[in-house]
Amino acid sequence: MKETMQEFKKFHAETEKRAYDRAMADLRQQKKEAISSGDGDKVLEIDDAIDEIKQKRVEDQKVAQQQPQVDM
Repeated sequence: MKETMQEFKKFHAETEKRAYDRAMADLRQQKKEAISSGDGDKVLEIDDAIDEIKQKRVEDQKVAQQQPQVDM
């Protein structure tokens, strides 16, 4: 049972990382397009979104580290 929980935890972490990477790649692409079109307001909006995603990830990692290990 403990091994299954560890595998699930690893799978979940990998899924979150893929979602983070995908979101960041999408925002970076949008930022390139905004820069190319000269839309400074959009660039700032995207920068704010990138900062929010990075901060959320840091907070999520802190919470995950604080959660006790489950022994079964």
